[in-house]
Amino acid sequence: MDKKRFSIKALAASLVIISTSGTAEEHRNVLLIMADDLRCELGYQGGQAISPHLDSLAAESVSFDKAYVQQAVCNPSRASMLTGLRPNTVGVTDNYTNFRDVMPEAETLPRWFKKHNYHTVNVGKVFHNWLHDPPGDRQSWSVPEVLAFGNHNYDRAVKPGEPEPEQSGERIPGISNLDVPDEAYYDGRVAQQAIGKLDGLPDKDPWFLAVGFWKPHSPFNAPKKYWDLYDARELDVDALPVGNPTRFTIPQKGTRESVSAATRVRTLHAYLATISYFDAQLGKLVAAMKAKGLWEDTIVVFVSDHGLHVGERNRFQKSTLFDLDTRVPLLIRAPGIGQPNSESKTFAELIDIFPTLNELCHLQHPGMLDGVSLVSALKDPDFVVKDSAYVQHPSGGTKSSAEDRSEAMGVGVVFDQGRYTEWRETQSNRVLAREFYPHDEGRREPMNEIEHEDHEAASSTGLEKLLEVFPR
Repeated sequence: MDKKRFSIKALAASLVIISTSGTAEEHRNVLLIMADDLRCELGYQGGQAISPHLDSLAAESVSFDKAYVQQAVCNPSRASMLTGLRPNTVGVTDNYTNFRDVMPEAETLPRWFKKHNYHTVNVGKVFHNWLHDPPGDRQSWSVPEVLAFGNHNYDRAVKPGEPEPEQSGERIPGISNLDVPDEAYYDGRVAQQAIGKLDGLPDKDPWFLAVGFWKPHSPFNAPKKYWDLYDARELDVDALPVGNPTRFTIPQKGTRESVSAATRVRTLHAYLATISYFDAQLGKLVAAMKAKGLWEDTIVVFVSDHGLHVGERNRFQKSTLFDLDTRVPLLIRAPGIGQPNSESKTFAELIDIFPTLNELCHLQHPGMLDGVSLVSALKDPDFVVKDSAYVQHPSGGTKSSAEDRSEAMGVGVVFDQGRYTEWRETQSNRVLAREFYPHDEGRREPMNEIEHEDHEAASSTGLEKLLEVFPR
């Protein structure tokens, strides 16, 4: 090779690197996209969902296959993620408590960016969507929230020109596949409104746009064309019974004595259709951003607040410590920094999103955070930032704190060998029961092996890790 030509090429490459680094030093625009009740079922993950737009986003992003929520129910998970604090730190372990009531001065991800001259916008469900007075967190946003509050159960099909359904009206059926346009349901209108906000984003100041889709949370009522994407005869449904459970393992709420195979198939079919429906709405937003020249340099984070059981273990709920509920898709697209189309080997927690975006945008550290930055894993997917993730959930469900009579709080640590859990008495912190679920390739967690001698060493490792975050 001609040495002079090689030198010119090397110089050009170095200038590209310098240019990219210079861009990275700026306060980059941020798009945060959230889903609701989305478990690890996407196409790029090897799941059964038809999700071409999220698969395309994954091809531009670093995916975190070992990403975990801190508690698998809406309000605690979102309060935890958006403050960067664990549920027991921020004081929210139920759907009724507004984090501002127990930690008034808590910093939030969008408010922190707003304090640093970002224009912050919320379309759709980002903070918890109901039961709070006032709802959401008005001080986190530069402009009023849009389509952020309401009840999932009233997301019925609305034809063009019809008024929005009354929130106190009759609840709709859980599964349906009406031949209606995308905008008949919340998420079609969320995409519409989010696209409409793009023209109002500032040119000079950076912006932080948070778009929260309401699906695939029930009701599973995506338009018919998404239902028709699937052949029920080809769906793989696993009953997934639990061996050797403790009396705290499976909550009564959301659990049936038995579920037929036909019911599991129909429910999974409807759930997958809602995933494809919201995926299509996300695709519309991405296409609009590209058309307006807003996509190329924007940092994008996609995540779900938790997963879901759709018939497995006779459940149609979240609110357990099982992997189906606690492990979620997490994609981070950081142009010029992250390695596109790569999978990180590190464990990640939703509390890590706040410090990660903070570092990517070169903001001052906000101080008290339980999460850590994942930027090192974006630069090198083989780099392990953390070797475990921590989850928790009360045994009695998620009633308001004043009404909660949960006998125990379940606290667990997930690491490569499996999940170690302790159920501790609420008042005394005394250990009432223990679990260890070895993780095979599919993370199915079929059997509590805490008493099996083959897993003594792994259980001991789990105990040591658990005590680092949840001391007795």
